[in-house]
Amino acid sequence: MLSSFRFAVTAVAAVVAVVGAATIDTGTAPGVAAGTTGGGSIEPVYPTTTAELISYLKDSEPRVVVLNQEFDFRGTEGSTTEAGCRPDYTRECIAENNGYQSQDVILNDGDIAMSQTGGCSDGTAVDVTYDNAAKEFMVVGSNKTLVGEGTCGVIIGKGLWIDGDNVIVQNIHITDLNPHLVWGGDAIYMQGTDNRAMQNIWLDHLKISSIGRQMLVTGFAGVSSLTVSNCEFDGVTEYSTSCDGRHYWTMILSGDDTQVSLLNNYIHHVSGRAPKIDSSVVHAANNYWSNCSGHAFDIGDDAYVLIEGNYFDGEPTPNVEDSTGSLFVPTESNQDQCQADFFRECALNVLVDSGTLSSDNHNEDTAIATVAGVSGFLTVDVADAAELFLVSDNFGIGTLSGSTSSTAAVTSTASSTAGDATSTTSAASSAVVATLTASSGSSDATPGAVQPAAGSTTASIAVDGSTTADTTTSSTTAKIASQETTAATSVASSTAGSRSGTGATSASSSTAPTTSTSTTTTTTSSGSAPGFAAGTTGGGTIEPVYPTTIDELSTYLSDDAPRVIVLQQSFNFSGTEGSTTETGCRPTFNQECIAENNGYKSQDVILMDGDTAMSQTGGCDSDGIAVEVTYDNAAKNPLVVSSNKTLVGDGTSGVLYGKGLFIEGSNVIVQNIHITELNPHLVWGGDAITIRGADDTAPSGIWVDHVKISSIGRQMVVVNFSGAMGLTISNSDFDGNTEYSASCDGRHYWGFLLYGETTQISLVNNYIHETSGRSPKIGGTADQSVVVHAANNYFADNSGHAFDVAASAYVLAEGNYFDAVTTPNLDDKDGNFFVPTAASDCESSLGRDCELNVLTDSGTLSGYNEDAVTSILSSYTTQIGGYAIAAASQFSAATTNYGVGTLA
Repeated sequence: MLSSFRFAVTAVAAVVAVVGAATIDTGTAPGVAAGTTGGGSIEPVYPTTTAELISYLKDSEPRVVVLNQEFDFRGTEGSTTEAGCRPDYTRECIAENNGYQSQDVILNDGDIAMSQTGGCSDGTAVDVTYDNAAKEFMVVGSNKTLVGEGTCGVIIGKGLWIDGDNVIVQNIHITDLNPHLVWGGDAIYMQGTDNRAMQNIWLDHLKISSIGRQMLVTGFAGVSSLTVSNCEFDGVTEYSTSCDGRHYWTMILSGDDTQVSLLNNYIHHVSGRAPKIDSSVVHAANNYWSNCSGHAFDIGDDAYVLIEGNYFDGEPTPNVEDSTGSLFVPTESNQDQCQADFFRECALNVLVDSGTLSSDNHNEDTAIATVAGVSGFLTVDVADAAELFLVSDNFGIGTLSGSTSSTAAVTSTASSTAGDATSTTSAASSAVVATLTASSGSSDATPGAVQPAAGSTTASIAVDGSTTADTTTSSTTAKIASQETTAATSVASSTAGSRSGTGATSASSSTAPTTSTSTTTTTTSSGSAPGFAAGTTGGGTIEPVYPTTIDELSTYLSDDAPRVIVLQQSFNFSGTEGSTTETGCRPTFNQECIAENNGYKSQDVILMDGDTAMSQTGGCDSDGIAVEVTYDNAAKNPLVVSSNKTLVGDGTSGVLYGKGLFIEGSNVIVQNIHITELNPHLVWGGDAITIRGADDTAPSGIWVDHVKISSIGRQMVVVNFSGAMGLTISNSDFDGNTEYSASCDGRHYWGFLLYGETTQISLVNNYIHETSGRSPKIGGTADQSVVVHAANNYFADNSGHAFDVAASAYVLAEGNYFDAVTTPNLDDKDGNFFVPTAASDCESSLGRDCELNVLTDSGTLSGYNEDAVTSILSSYTTQIGGYAIAAASQFSAATTNYGVGTLA
């Protein structure tokens, strides 16, 4: 599931609306596809088999096809092994041995000389094996709406060939199309119909990931009115032509008569063709390019392109300089042309850590006049790129709520409206744009297969906080210059504690893979923990181990030996310990959610042992009723983590499905791990990370960094009983987007529960989003001591409360950004909560200024019993006052600096 953000592009103003008894309103297409209706108001159909889906899409009837389940085509049409091509860039990638894999090439029929197939450069023969289903499209005829329900609309192993007019495809995820092979499969293909250009095609709120060739292609006769809006083009891949984990083949927009509105899309972790444009007229506005290693635009012959109001973050080549097409990039000095042709000023583009974007010597006059000649382009209300907003519900899949039953009379879907939030300052606004935008990328982590070279004594994971800038070579072709060849694999992390003493994360602190020249030892450095966990070393410099089974992983984590444990694959515990069906509780909030029937699901509750009266279990209120519940046992039994351990994921591979962690030892580092799928339908279904001592002695020195947690039943993080002395949680992604929520709104309620006899926590630089409560809950038990420093975190799209500071808690909250948080804190006078209102408020206790919090479209953040907090701060001048905290108005964590996938 992706991660989430919203751009303020008011042109994409589709409103959720239920129209009549059996209608799905997909909203209104912006741009040139305005007026597209698809299947209109016809009765929806809900396919349950792949054959039904194929038939519904291809037939000649107008249809609204709703996907309320996943469709997996892999293996349904067999596989083929045949002679293919190993191009020069793949051979170079193999020799480079940098931890990434490249692609071989499926040859065109009859190309035995390997001279007629794109992507096969200086090729050598090699056997290739591919799944046939991905090579054969599903055909989509005219007057069709294909829409996914919630996050269910996933098509695995097969793409779409749109071969008709008036088509809407919305809220669908297309993935896993032979990603190891060029020509393994295109996600969406269009070439006109009946030898003419197609009309009125709207692609909205899609996600495309892990494919072999192009994410989106138009060609031949083309598409005269195509809008691509609010989509996520996720280039994170195990197999990349550029040998850097980024997909090269992104989009080709061409054709005899092709006109495209490219609006409000998130294009990330790609290395080229993003997009490649030939013989087309394109208006690209309010898109977000992030963490790319090659080029974005490549504008060829007979192409006319206006690029305005876009944000480029970590894009080395926004436009190929030697491109031959006509291009207009607005500047302060050429606005007269915008006024003349568009009757308004054009929105400027913003570039952060990116190359130059310029239309000098690119036929500016012709470009803007041609674009303005297409009336559909003139209707788009483009936002200023400096005012883009990151929220959580306006790109990719899962944002269109719908019925959970195929028998329901109405399923409502919509493209999300533009954000209406306004930032406290323009600086804060532009900074937030660069903050926390790539979490969705990590939600579809591809299990890795990279192992240390056989017989090698030099393979290493070097997770070093003192990192360097991305040195990936950009290229306008698929052939990427290789880095220094070495047998060592390096994985670099950027950490909150290694940023020259600053508390905010900067874009320059992240890095691409680097190579190690060590030939004697294999060491792992995880950087330096900030705050209370400073000095934590985990397994230190000991030789890493690479578990390949769940038994190995469990043993490595729980034994007495110091260890550095590197996950180069995902570990799926679901079903490994059986399941249990027993009597549980249906609480009032779930009964009310069922009655409300608003398209969301709530949670039932697993009862504590012996609680037959349903009176001793949290979450089950006095009006709860008995109901049968079924849960996976593995998620209820976490992996035990003993002292002196480092657990680190390699790239995006370190995913734990169906089981959390129980940290009972001291001196532990958990870094770059994604924990997910812990019985999310049930309260008490599983906690992601639990921390407490095994013998009632509080563990010390625990650093949880660059972790992602999603789709769980109970708490994301729990500290209880003994507590934890010296815990830092930094740079992590707490993703509350869920199918089952106690608040009946798709947001997870049970965020953090932080208390214990003696607990000291630094909560620094985390992304906490799409939650509805306990984000975090701190304290609550008398006669304890819970000290928390919460700084430079980003709280977004919270429908309930963030902080709940209760008894025995002493909390300083500074430099945080609250965006669309209904209740930033509960007013619990039993707790002690210090919210600085002036920078000088901390001078006497910490010896430095405090940073103020920033709130946008949020409630009030106010402290209470603040003197009790300031009186103890002087006891923690090193842990809290010893490093600088960035101003919230300048919060600028780059897309490579939170959650998983940033250490590779």
